Amino acid sequence: MPIAAMGEKDESEAIESGRALRDDFAKHPDKDFTFIEYPNASHALQAPDKPHLQDYVASLADWFKRQRPAPR
Repeated sequence: MPIAAMGEKDESEAIESGRALRDDFAKHPDKDFTFIEYPNASHALQAPDKPHLQDYVASLADWFKRQRPAPR
């Protein structure tokens, strides 16, 4: 899993699970992993003051652009 995002107030999955995943990958710097936590946002990445879904899609697109093709 190269990139994951969660809302801090996710009602489907506790944010601690995302943080644990982030911390586990931090122990393996050779693995390319990005975790994005959106403050005060729900599972749909919606916060009372801002929808974050478009931000996530933009981050995902940027991540894919930075990836190199696999060697053949």
